Amino acid sequence: VTAVLSLADLALGQTASLPPLYVGSTVTYDFSVTNLGPYAVTNVVLTDQLPLGFAFVSSTNSQGTASQANGLITWSLGALTSNAVAHVSVTARPTFVGTFTNTATVTSEAVDPILVNNSASVVIVVNPAADLALSQIAAPATLLVSSNVTFTLVLTNKGPSPVTGVTLTDLLPSAFSLVSAMPSQGTTTSSNGGIIFNLGGLASNATATATVIAAPLSSGVFTNFVSLTANEFDANLTNNSASAVVLVNDNPNAPVLKITRVGATVLLSWSTNTLGFLLQTKSSLSTNSLWTTVTNVPVVVGTQFVVTNSLVTPGKLYRLSKTPSVTLTITKAGARVVISWPASLGGTLKTTTILSTNPSWTPVTNVPALQNGQYFVTNTISGTTRFFRLFN
Repeated sequence: VTAVLSLADLALGQTASLPPLYVGSTVTYDFSVTNLGPYAVTNVVLTDQLPLGFAFVSSTNSQGTASQANGLITWSLGALTSNAVAHVSVTARPTFVGTFTNTATVTSEAVDPILVNNSASVVIVVNPAADLALSQIAAPATLLVSSNVTFTLVLTNKGPSPVTGVTLTDLLPSAFSLVSAMPSQGTTTSSNGGIIFNLGGLASNATATATVIAAPLSSGVFTNFVSLTANEFDANLTNNSASAVVLVNDNPNAPVLKITRVGATVLLSWSTNTLGFLLQTKSSLSTNSLWTTVTNVPVVVGTQFVVTNSLVTPGKLYRLSKTPSVTLTITKAGARVVISWPASLGGTLKTTTILSTNPSWTPVTNVPALQNGQYFVTNTISGTTRFFRLFN
């Protein structure tokens, strides 16, 4: 008995999805199996052993069946007539960085006169990739003007690859003054109120931190925005920035005087939570000019004291001056009372007979006597209760 084998030239072609390709992404290999004849074949088998470190994801085939074990995919494509073509694809996910070659081979029961086209290879380059995640916390979240807030920045490399050239950029709100900036690694530079942390490299699953301490110079709601970059590809950019919102209230012990020009007038305003301050003015900063108290009565508008003054030429300087805390000493001496206070505080002694909601304070006409740095005023005791107070 003489066995007669069919003759068929099977040709295999292979392409890969276009670069760039990164660790953790997917690549699809497409195969075309062509029977160049002259005869049909009945048992076409295509095999592909994926490169080491490539994880099988899925496969498709235009005919026949497929099986996969440990990265070896076998397609049993069945019959293929002369000049017919079968199409196959496989999708895989690389887990390593490097250059990889994928080689597939096709066989059948027929005699193939040209074996050189029975296999096909494709070389791909897998580049590093990492998911960098940034978070930020502000403490305290509510603070006073001129007090400090600490922004804590935490950067985590979720991998899979290590990264290089990691840079954090913190654009502080314009109303904030930088106090200090300290990273857990790398160097720091600051310019125009912004801080740049050059953190260098970061291994997969490693963490770096940075702290920024700043002081707000005005009240309001402010957002501190921080972003990051690195040399390596990051497919998830949604976690590459972080914001923290802080509420800054006026400081009752250090009020901010705001000056706004409105036509031919200036509006001077400060927070109503700051009591015991006087609005003062002077024409120049020379040592010989004195600060004088503005006599315009402040009007409460919302949460602000507001004083309106006319524009003058040359201009004026304004400040808020803390009224010193004064203790009056009252001593009974026979039929008289002696009232004294430190002479350095100056002031005008006034009196009233009743502490109503709006008492009427009358200046005491007795001239203070100066003795050992103290002013003394002597008053005769009358049958009416009297209250005394020092006004600046």
